[in-house]
Amino acid sequence: MATIILLAVSACAAKPEKVLQKMMSAMAEAQTFDLSLKLGAFGQFPQLTTLNFEEAKMLPGSILVDLSGPIDLTKDLQYQLAGSAKYKLQDTSLEFLGDLIYKDATLYFRLTQVPKVKAADLSNLKDNWYKFDFGAFGLGNQLGADEKSGLDEAKKKKIQKLVAKTDFFEVISDNGIDMLDNITVHHYKVKINKSEVRKFFQETAEIMEERKLTELEIGELEKNLEDWSKLEGQVWVGQNDWYLRRLEVATQAEAGSDALHYDIALELTDFNNKVSISKPGNVREFNMADIFLPQLEKTLPSIDAPGDETISIEDQLKQIQNMDPAELEKQLENLKQELGTINNN
Repeated sequence: MATIILLAVSACAAKPEKVLQKMMSAMAEAQTFDLSLKLGAFGQFPQLTTLNFEEAKMLPGSILVDLSGPIDLTKDLQYQLAGSAKYKLQDTSLEFLGDLIYKDATLYFRLTQVPKVKAADLSNLKDNWYKFDFGAFGLGNQLGADEKSGLDEAKKKKIQKLVAKTDFFEVISDNGIDMLDNITVHHYKVKINKSEVRKFFQETAEIMEERKLTELEIGELEKNLEDWSKLEGQVWVGQNDWYLRRLEVATQAEAGSDALHYDIALELTDFNNKVSISKPGNVREFNMADIFLPQLEKTLPSIDAPGDETISIEDQLKQIQNMDPAELEKQLENLKQELGTINNN
């Protein structure tokens, strides 16, 4: 009798690979959810006392990020997150508190708490909403272009089918059934399935851009896959709804290594509830001059232009928006050399 019961239980038990496949299919169709993200980066970091990071003293430290809020995938990506970021070096730390809103391919941010640092004046950022202009860094054409026009519905369905049939993970161990916030979940230890992920990116390029990956892109993908394959993580999947409920990934640092290592914990809750995300009012354009100008004016002279004109540092910063990337790189290199000369004197 006991043998019959054991066989019946075994027959009903879901195979881990099938559970993970159902999880990816469910997540591909999820419209909204609440996100809680905790990220820690640990290693050697520079002291934030000078703009010349290359000569800054490196100390053991960490960057800790904690964000939470709703994500809306109903049409295009939208989110509204609140949280903190801490920059810790030995016994000292800098902490930022604030909010992020991403809507209509535009990022808005507000800091409600800012630290005092010698390298920049952050006081102007406090309690004001800013709109981040990616175009100021030459990224305007690359970021958000697809989102503004929306994703073609036929392509979206093809991607969802591709996600549903791709085995992204290899199961290292089945840790059984757990309870997570009163929800019954499957608990697995997993790693990336390199061959399946490689195939997924190749087919995604063919669907979205109707082309094959270039040799350069394939080389970069192989490098990333090699790095990702070294990671092991744990996932918790809802037994009844198949949603990803929790993900934990941690990288290990070798003894005596200065290389960065990371801890990531992700929790998802409240799936498919109605979400309302609005653009903030009284938004200012983000201007690098608001942060760096006060300190630069104390350390750098204005640059003489051809003739008798003098170009102020503020005008120089404003010109970055329309500057050719090669020229911008040249200007940044010149600035770095000037900073080095000033620090040596």
